[in-house]
Amino acid sequence: CIALAIFASNGDLSVALLGYIVAQTAVLIAMLAHISWNYGFSKLHLRDAKLYLFFIIPTIPAMFADWLYNNSDRYFIVHYGGLSEVAIYNTAYLLAQLVMIPVMPINKVLLPTLVRFWEQKRPDQVGVFLASTLKYYILVGIPAVFGLTALAGSVFPLLATQEFVPLGSKLIPILASGMLLYGASYIIMLVFYVNDKTAYIGWLSLLAGVVNVLLNMLVVPIWGSIGAGVTSFVSYAIIFLGSLYLCRTIIPLKLDFRFMLKCAVISSLILGLSWLPKLNLPWLTTVVVAAAIVYFFLIYLTSAIPDNEKLFLRNLLLKRRKDLP
Repeated sequence: CIALAIFASNGDLSVALLGYIVAQTAVLIAMLAHISWNYGFSKLHLRDAKLYLFFIIPTIPAMFADWLYNNSDRYFIVHYGGLSEVAIYNTAYLLAQLVMIPVMPINKVLLPTLVRFWEQKRPDQVGVFLASTLKYYILVGIPAVFGLTALAGSVFPLLATQEFVPLGSKLIPILASGMLLYGASYIIMLVFYVNDKTAYIGWLSLLAGVVNVLLNMLVVPIWGSIGAGVTSFVSYAIIFLGSLYLCRTIIPLKLDFRFMLKCAVISSLILGLSWLPKLNLPWLTTVVVAAAIVYFFLIYLTSAIPDNEKLFLRNLLLKRRKDLP
């Protein structure tokens, strides 16, 4: 709808916004219709409403803080560096967000599983599933960071002009590394929803947001958008480390650092692609696919994934439940 609105209006921003509203309204109506048709709507009781409010209200600071550490840096950059620099930063930020693509589908599948185990009084299984999910997110997230870093010179010109490439290539590894931590924290924080500790999410996010603004005030006037990238990384690291610490006060969560190191070492080979000349889109796609095949082949050769976990993944992909832990 957005694309059609922009095309029909010859770039009129107001019509583009209308198209966005129409698209979101259509999605909302479709979701409500699906819920009504399959589950129906029950009458809301006052006691239930209180439970919902106590569950949701602590997350409100997180919404505000999310804006702080995801968008406030643009205001500092445009003030000290100008519109061109904030455009470079925003483009690098959008590319870095590719690292988080697996997070949303993972969370949609994982949350009901964690809730089921929690209701069965099996927190150990919650920890096992959470650790396994983080492991496989890291499996694809680390090479994504290295790949974006190595191919920034070819990827960035697809979204911006060539003059933006030098600065954008410096920003991408910083922002992509931060996004890797941010995506991992999104997965970890599912435990807080399961355990009704949503206040942890609000306070962690608010802390990260305040730190981000304060650091931007100090660093951006000196280092410009590079400084903003560093402050974003620090904010995401605060959320990751804080959520990991608080999660371990609720459930036993063990991270496989040896596996992470293997992924990082193998992924570092991807940096060799940075020596390639600028690639067009077909060649870029070919190189990415080839690098992914080589990466997963090396992961297989080094036995980074044990046989029992390979069986778990295969059964999970084939929707077989009998061999699941």
